[in-house]
Amino acid sequence: MIVEQIDVGNMLKNYTYILHNNKSAWVIDPYNALQVQEVLDSKSLDLKGILNTHAHFDHTKGNKKLLKLNKAKLYDYKKNINIDLSNGYFLTSIQTPGHTLDHISFLVSKDNQQLAFFAGDLLFHMGVGNTKNGGDINILFQTIKKIKKEIDREVKFYPGHKYYNANHLFSESILKEQIEFKDHETFGDELDRSLFFQFDDEKLRIKLNKNHGQDLKNGEDVFKFLRFKRDSF
Repeated sequence: MIVEQIDVGNMLKNYTYILHNNKSAWVIDPYNALQVQEVLDSKSLDLKGILNTHAHFDHTKGNKKLLKLNKAKLYDYKKNINIDLSNGYFLTSIQTPGHTLDHISFLVSKDNQQLAFFAGDLLFHMGVGNTKNGGDINILFQTIKKIKKEIDREVKFYPGHKYYNANHLFSESILKEQIEFKDHETFGDELDRSLFFQFDDEKLRIKLNKNHGQDLKNGEDVFKFLRFKRDSF
């Protein structure tokens, strides 16, 4: 299974993804329908399905036009999604609320081995989604704890936005130290380098209390403090 990443180029820095097998294709979170169609046409791909991680306009904007241009199915993200992508590859939806209350992510597997995780606005490189537009920080924290346990380290990680540079700078501002800029490719990279996954690290909690005059008592406090600070960064 081939993954085509489209850097949309808008102010919100969206990514759109096309999954294909050189014949059939599925698109995740289409923003610019013409960008997607250009890839489909250039590779002679038959669009089978349109998938959205949630209802925010920047993840659904291309739906209507793509439906007009193709005989594709628009999947209801509020229902469980299971798709046979052919050649032993399967795509399944995972309930990952927090950024919105009905947010989902997608996991691609083969032979019961997790291969790719499409996180939408749940996760970014070194960051997590905000909860300002229909989300809930308490639910987001529970979701982050869940996927930390359920997603394999070796899985390829595909976020919904290109926020790495901003999140890297944010992390440096929080730690008050420079952080080496490294490529992020796997879910394990996020587990190791994202402060939002290190909420149970006692050394981090102590450092945040010292550097920012806080009295954070546990991992949930740490996570919520980080998300609060990121909102104003």
